[in-house]
This record gives sequence, structure tokens and C-alpha cells, in this order.
Amino acid sequence: MKNKSFLITLLVLISMLNSCKKKCNCDDNYKKIPESTKEWFWFGNGSTWVYRLAEDTTVFDTLTFGGIDDRSSNKFCRSEFAPAVGCSEILTMYFKHSNAKYFPRYGWNTMNVGFEILKTYSPHGGGEFLSLETCGPFLGFPIRLQEQFDMFTLIDTFSNYKLINNTYNNVIHSTQPILPEIEKITDIWWAKNIGLLKIIKTKGTMPKTTWELINYNIKL
Repeated sequence: MKNKSFLITLLVLISMLNSCKKKCNCDDNYKKIPESTKEWFWFGNGSTWVYRLAEDTTVFDTLTFGGIDDRSSNKFCRSEFAPAVGCSEILTMYFKHSNAKYFPRYGWNTMNVGFEILKTYSPHGGGEFLSLETCGPFLGFPIRLQEQFDMFTLIDTFSNYKLINNTYNNVIHSTQPILPEIEKITDIWWAKNIGLLKIIKTKGTMPKTTWELINYNIKL
């Protein structure tokens, strides 16, 4: 009787495992990041962007692009990156700062420069999101005014946006509420085929810092 019960249990487990395998197989349902979305963030290794601090124009920071990987992608039904749907591509981009005083590693170690990490993924509600690790999702596709992405809200789009001595096409501006306890990005301007144009970092009533793009060299 025990052997019979064991055999039945074993058959049930095998059946469940086979069912899970079928369920977890993405087949042709694997969701790739569309090429139209990639136009907003796809850069070659070694691309650079130089920013100037608007409140003190003698201070600069250079972002250097270090590459893209897809190791967080949800290859099966499990989720390596919780905000994304299963069976979907997740692309992670790495940028390194040059100014350790204003962009220290881990928010405090001013002896070493920090990084920006950008993830592009398909959220559970559909479409795609661009999300900076330091501030969360700030842009979603399809692009819609007043769309909310977690804390950020897309408040404006520009066919032509003038910044210092340059004009950029296809620019978005997203904003999020100021928090009194931590310094964080509260406003972000981002351009198609260019990337980050401008950010405002704010902490409560403390003076804000505004970083504006003055030069860039994008490699394909």
C-alpha cells in the first residue's frame, strides 16, 4: 500500500514538473525591447557626455558609457528583475561619473567616483520603461503626457529643446516630488539618440544642483 501511495505521489510530482516546464517555456512569446525604444538609449562603448553645474560653471562631470548586458533578462517565467514581466528582455546600461565630490560611489565615498545604471524593461502594465537606479522609472513607451511611472510624471515633450548653445530634438521632461530627507533627482530631461540632457538634484530646502549637457561624443 505504501509503495502504491509513493508511486501515485511520484506520478503527480512528475506531472506538475512537466506542466511547469511547458508553462515556463517562452517559445515565440519572448518579448524583446523594440528598436524604436532602443533609439532612446542605445550607445556604443566609450561614448561620453560632459555636464556643467549651472550654479557654478567651473564645475564639470563626465559620464562615460561602459556597456550593455542582458543578464537580468527573464529568460523563463521566473523574474530576475521584479518590475518586469516574465519571458522578457531586460537591458542594463552602465555609466561612470568623473566627479567624485558630487557623484560619489554609494552616496558617500568621495574618494571614488560613482556610477549610473539604466535599465530598460517591459513592465507588467505593458509597453517599456527607462529607469535609472538612483531615481526609478522616468520614461515609458508609448510616450503620453501626464503619464506616471512610479514617482515620476511626464510633464512635457519638445520637438526642439534649446539648452545653452545647442538645440535637441525629441526631448522629454519628467519630474517627481521633492523629498526632505534625501538628495535625489527631481527633474530629468532626456533626448532621443542623445540620452541625458539635464537633471536637477534637490534635497528639501537645500540649494538645488542643476547639471546641463555641454558636449558629447556618442560612438555607435
